[in-house]
Amino acid sequence: PRMTKTYSGFSLTIDGGEIRKGEVLGIVGANGIGKSTFAKLLAGVEEPDEGSETIQSAIKVSYKPQYIKAGSDATVEELLRSATKRFDTSFYQHEILEPLVLEPILQSPADTLSGGELQRLAIALCLSQDADLYILDEPSAHLDVEQRMNTVSVLKHFAEGREVGVLVIDHDMYSIDMLSERLLVFEGEPGRRGAAYGP
Repeated sequence: PRMTKTYSGFSLTIDGGEIRKGEVLGIVGANGIGKSTFAKLLAGVEEPDEGSETIQSAIKVSYKPQYIKAGSDATVEELLRSATKRFDTSFYQHEILEPLVLEPILQSPADTLSGGELQRLAIALCLSQDADLYILDEPSAHLDVEQRMNTVSVLKHFAEGREVGVLVIDHDMYSIDMLSERLLVFEGEPGRRGAAYGP
C-alpha cells in the first residue's frame, strides 16, 4: 500500500506498488533516504502514519535488518534448527548451508562469529522462515567478493524455487544488478525527506 512516515526532521513517502512471486526486487538510493525505514514498515517493526492496512495482515514477512548482532551463545546449528524444520533436507544443505559456507561454523557459538560469518548466518535465518515476502537489508555488508556472488546465487534460486518475493536493499550495485529484475529507486534529500515511486 501507499505509506507515509514522519520523524522529527525527516519524512518518507512511498507510492503503492507490487512485488511479484519469484522476483527479486532491488531497492537503491542514497544513505539516509528512507530505504531501511521502508523495510521496517513492511516488516511491521515500525508503524506507518498513513497506510495502516499493514502488509502483515495479508502476507507473512521474514526480515533481516541492516544492523545485526549475535545476542546468543547458541551454536549456528542450534539457531538454524530452531528456525526451520528443513535443516536435515538435501535442499537446505545444497541451497542454503553450502553456498553460504555455513558448514565450517555450525558448531561455533553465534557470539564468537566474525562480521562476515554473522551476516551469512543472518541471511540463512531470514531464508529459513516460512514467509511470502523476504526482506534483506544490506546482505552484502562484511562479505568478500566471492561470498557476495554466492549470496546473489542463493537469493535468485530461492525466489524462483519457492515462488516468493524477495526485497534486497544494498549499496553494492554489481550485486543489485545481478540479482534484480526490477528496481525501487528512492529519491529526495538524505536525512530530510525520501520518496519512492514504482517499482
